Amino acid sequence: MNIYTNDPTNSLKAVLISGHVYEPNSLTVDGARTSEGNYQLAISLSNYTDIVALQYDIHWRSDMTTSQAAFTPTARLQNHTYAIMPIGQNTYRVLIYSLSNTPITGKEGELHQLLFTPQGDVDYCGDVLTIDNIVLSNASGTDKVSQSTVLHHLPTTQYSEQTITACDQYAYNNKVYQSSGTYIDTLQTVGGCDSIVTTYLTINHSEREEYYETACDSYEWNGVVYTESGDYTYNTTTADGCERIEVLHLTILPEATIESEELALCPSELPYEWYGQSLTEEGTYSATEPYAGMECDSVIHELTLNVYVQTLPATVTLPIVRTGEAIDVTTPTAEIQAHIAAETWYAPNAEVAWYIMENSDWAALTDEPVAAGIEEVTLKYAVETDCGIAESDKMVITVETTGLENIPTDVMGVYKVLRDNKIFIIRGGKAYSIMGHLVGDKSVIESREYEKRNEE
Repeated sequence: MNIYTNDPTNSLKAVLISGHVYEPNSLTVDGARTSEGNYQLAISLSNYTDIVALQYDIHWRSDMTTSQAAFTPTARLQNHTYAIMPIGQNTYRVLIYSLSNTPITGKEGELHQLLFTPQGDVDYCGDVLTIDNIVLSNASGTDKVSQSTVLHHLPTTQYSEQTITACDQYAYNNKVYQSSGTYIDTLQTVGGCDSIVTTYLTINHSEREEYYETACDSYEWNGVVYTESGDYTYNTTTADGCERIEVLHLTILPEATIESEELALCPSELPYEWYGQSLTEEGTYSATEPYAGMECDSVIHELTLNVYVQTLPATVTLPIVRTGEAIDVTTPTAEIQAHIAAETWYAPNAEVAWYIMENSDWAALTDEPVAAGIEEVTLKYAVETDCGIAESDKMVITVETTGLENIPTDVMGVYKVLRDNKIFIIRGGKAYSIMGHLVGDKSVIESREYEKRNEE
């Protein structure tokens, strides 16, 4: 090397300098935890000159192991052989070389990956991995030994992700999530390091559906026939795989009940309207009352209908019973009552009433003995019931009398005095009893009748 100066007293001088050429080659390392708990190292080389071989030592924990099979080369190692060997309790040596003296491809980038596997439950968060004894060999066979140490600090915080699909809710890290979303949880490892877990959560929901059904005798649901009322459950799954519960609230209608009744009516009460039927005569009838909106019957009604009869005896023998100078015509009442009692469906509260023809009208008799005329008396009887009055045909009673020889022959007729219910014979303006005894003048009888009627 020549040195020049502007000092006029000094001349040009030549100085001999010797030294080594600087080659800026460097080895770097990066790493990350895998999902299985392993640790993946990435070894990169930045080389100024062509490098055909290299070696380095890795110092780490004794409970972390690696092997030849854990070595994964990149495209930079085209024609190279590699070897991994333990040289101490916690030290591995990595050797990469080429038998054909082929340089490593390129000048920059990752050479290979090396996987370490923990032995047991190992928490290596925050540990330091040391690489030293780095030797690089160029194509001329010159070894470049590094005096530096590469330190790799494992991250103190671990990061992981998980994708979860759950039904209704998901419990994690003492929390319960019920909605879909992205959630970040901070956990703590065994070694006291933080573990950040990102959860991509999808919440699907269970389903519950309830049915209310009413059936007559049975009901089929999901292939099962039910014959009793109750609550029944059918379990299945949704399209998302969650639980689906179907609940059937079933009412089985009971068998129809039979309601029977017996009824007696007067003829005047017909026709009788009964559950949509117009009944005109006695007999047995039925009607059904269905459940609302259902085809089955809830009640079956049965009716036995009887119609009261009011038949009267065709003839009644009326014996002549004299009481003094009167005739009692009420003695056949017992015979009529016996007839009524023998008739099953005779209207209740039957009472017999007697009537006597007075002029052209019927007048009711009392229970007192009634006097009759000498020739005939026209009578009828009626039975009064809750259904009305049943009347007999008229009856003519011929009365045989004695002791009437002295009564004048010009018969004026038969006359009834209401005061004492006697029938008098009027002849020649005189009133006679049925025994022929003179009672008085006709005017006297008439006045008495008039007075009696006014009293009533």
